[in-house]
Amino acid sequence: MKQYETFETLNRVAREKFRDNNFCTVVAVATVTGLSFARARRKMEKVGRKHRCGTYPSQYHDAIRR
Repeated sequence: MKQYETFETLNRVAREKFRDNNFCTVVAVATVTGLSFARARRKMEKVGRKHRCGTYPSQYHDAIRR
């Protein structure tokens, strides 16, 4: 994916490819860091995000720092 995808594109990827929801923070991390949705999702999982669940500030702060 190219850098700075629109929310609509990332939303479609999340729902169709990953069958995910509650992913607004993953989209925010992808947008801020310039990563694809898949890479941002992997980083969020490494800091504790569960599939189809939201995140806590400490988790997305860690993901952005990494």
